[in-house]
Amino acid sequence: MKILTFNSHQAYVYLLAKAFGPIDIVESNARYGGKLRWLPRVRPLPPGCRLLGLDEAKENLGVGLYDLAICHNNQDLLDIRDYSLPKMSIFHNTLRGRIVEEGSAIDYNSFRRMVARLHAYWRVKPVFVSSLKRRDWGMKGEVIKLSAPTQECCGYSGEIPKVLRVANYLKERDPLLGFFIQEEILQGLPSDVVGINPSLPGAKPAQSWEALKGMYRRYRLFLVTNREGLEDGYNLATLEAMATGMPVVSTRHPTSPVIDGYNGFISDDLGYLRERVKFLLEDRGEAIKLGRNARKTVLERFSLQDFVKSWHKAVKETLVEYNHKAQEEMVTL
Repeated sequence: MKILTFNSHQAYVYLLAKAFGPIDIVESNARYGGKLRWLPRVRPLPPGCRLLGLDEAKENLGVGLYDLAICHNNQDLLDIRDYSLPKMSIFHNTLRGRIVEEGSAIDYNSFRRMVARLHAYWRVKPVFVSSLKRRDWGMKGEVIKLSAPTQECCGYSGEIPKVLRVANYLKERDPLLGFFIQEEILQGLPSDVVGINPSLPGAKPAQSWEALKGMYRRYRLFLVTNREGLEDGYNLATLEAMATGMPVVSTRHPTSPVIDGYNGFISDDLGYLRERVKFLLEDRGEAIKLGRNARKTVLERFSLQDFVKSWHKAVKETLVEYNHKAQEEMVTL
């Protein structure tokens, strides 16, 4: 099967390639101009995958090269709306979160009705990375939970007594990611922020995927404070850290995979979380013990095998539905 996707979420595309093998990846237009280039320091280009521009992708679409297109946002869909082939669209974020983050004045209910109508009109199959995202957008579609490559993310040692935080624009995205909550928990405690964060002195992206995996292995614990209702209680980085065997400290969230005292610590009490962070920084043995359960949690609840199986099932259903509707239209004509 020949699949076309877009470089709108590089870490997720890296996982898609594990499900489908070589795929074509469009380095498409960024939101504020320029191109979304594939960055080898974020993830290596999966074997056999090919990078191409939007014009080349459209030429290929025009001659029917692809069996399926997987989009990651409305712009991806708009770029290929005129081409007849099965299409799927992944919803990585909540609409409520986007409105808050962007300070948008759009009407929540009107906008999601419009998106639902467009998907129905263009016969696009929605896929949501969590049940929260599906509820927020109010559309029917498959939920395919995030996963982490557990064969790559492994070998936790925790010898660096520091807290790891992984996010882009962490301070700017405080309404979703809880940056100032993190600062309250960590005041004076050793921590590093990894990602694109020009407003945070000392923060910088990992130099490579191997370097990031090394941080998951060596740092003592991972901190996440995503806001309920706007984001899930975890993200890809959280699952990658847990898969490596890293314990997680988290503010309470109904969708968090953290179980207090089992694979990390979770609470609404920031004083309690601060004490648990200090405890783990001082006790590497306990961090290793909790980290083993964190890895077990990912293997049981977010396995790559389930991710691959769910994607294959969703694609098969999408192709069957598309072909069935195409046959119905031919009969009508």
